[in-house]
Amino acid sequence: MKLEANKTIKEVFDNYNRVFIENNLVRWNVAKRDGLKHYPFEEMLNDFYNCDLISKTVRDATVKAREKDDEEFWDNYFNNKI
Repeated sequence: MKLEANKTIKEVFDNYNRVFIENNLVRWNVAKRDGLKHYPFEEMLNDFYNCDLISKTVRDATVKAREKDDEEFWDNYFNNKI
């Protein structure tokens, strides 16, 4: 199996222990403390999926949510700079 964000399967599982799934979205545990979204990068999500830790539905929903969040961030950033 080819990993994208991790060097070993152990790292995949270690990182998986640092996330939670809520409403079909994977988020880093720090999101519980600061209230921000904190979605893992797509490569990390692919590793979770390829190790059967999350479903394709959860992976795809999280990728889409992260893309939307990134777009909103950059829109706000550039609109406030004008």
